[in-house]
Amino acid sequence: MDLEQQTALVPGFGNFSDDYQLNVFMLWYNSGKPNFRQLSEIVTKDPISGKKPSDRTLQEWINTRFIVRALELDQSISEKMEQELVQQRVEMLNRHAVLGMKMQDMGIVYLEEHGVGSARNAITLLVRGIEVEHEARIAPSDLLARLDKMSDTELLDELRQHVAGTIVDISPVDTDTRNPNSEDEV
Repeated sequence: MDLEQQTALVPGFGNFSDDYQLNVFMLWYNSGKPNFRQLSEIVTKDPISGKKPSDRTLQEWINTRFIVRALELDQSISEKMEQELVQQRVEMLNRHAVLGMKMQDMGIVYLEEHGVGSARNAITLLVRGIEVEHEARIAPSDLLARLDKMSDTELLDELRQHVAGTIVDISPVDTDTRNPNSEDEV
């Protein structure tokens, strides 16, 4: 039995126009999907028939049509929200990449104008600009979406896989021995 045959058997479906039923559905959905009793309190009469659906009719509409339609809408809304979040992240990463390139340009201009002698800030700006651009450009949206859906445990396991065997040297670097011509104060 298809939906049309099922709804023909449901009292009240034939007594109200499709437009009225759509309006009742929208009222129900936009009101937070109340139960049939709560919906009965806020629904108005059909302007064509002058009737108001009975509680039984409202209950049947909710159970046979409204819930299915609401699930479809909720899924569509969820997908759109996910797409929007991914798009916002991509836009943010693009802005970071542009900012990173600007930082690099500023560092290069400073180095060209002032030389290497007192350029600690310029070099830092240049290096950080490269890092910012690199981080923004290598993080594809599908990776971000995948990471966003991972649990904390899954994220920690992924991190362990990436850093396994990596050695990090945290000893301080004496910049004066590397650049004896530096004019920076110590």
